[in-house]
Amino acid sequence: MEESIKKNRMVTNSLLKVIVFSAVLLVSSCKTLESQFQLISDEDIEKTKSNCSNLSIPDSFVKVRESELVKSGQAVFTTQYTSSVNPETVDEHFYSQLVPQGWKYTRRKEGGDTFLYFDKGKFSIEIHYGIIGFSSNRLYGVSCAWGPSREGLFGELFGE
Repeated sequence: MEESIKKNRMVTNSLLKVIVFSAVLLVSSCKTLESQFQLISDEDIEKTKSNCSNLSIPDSFVKVRESELVKSGQAVFTTQYTSSVNPETVDEHFYSQLVPQGWKYTRRKEGGDTFLYFDKGKFSIEIHYGIIGFSSNRLYGVSCAWGPSREGLFGELFGE
């Protein structure tokens, strides 16, 4: 009888340790993702919008459309352009404009598309481009968001 009580206590203690460890992991995960679930202030919405309106856009860009998404925990302002300008020129244009202002830069290629990510504090700017069919023109998307870019969020979650 006493041996079964000891086994029950060991099992109970082990389960308690697992529960406490799981709770610690959950709390630390929530702290990492905390910024993703905060309410956005009117000031942050305006700052996000001004990040886009203050960007110098290459002269050869022709505006196609604009869109915006603003809700409780998110603000994204996007403008799409077409241009036949050399992509390296576009990369250099945004890099030389944003990095000296303290924006963290990352570049990623996925298939035929290229993504330029710029993160600074709780704001991000993403430039995305790819070829349109058989045309020499490329479609460029310029997005300004509140919160880290997809690349910045990946680094935040996985310690990169």
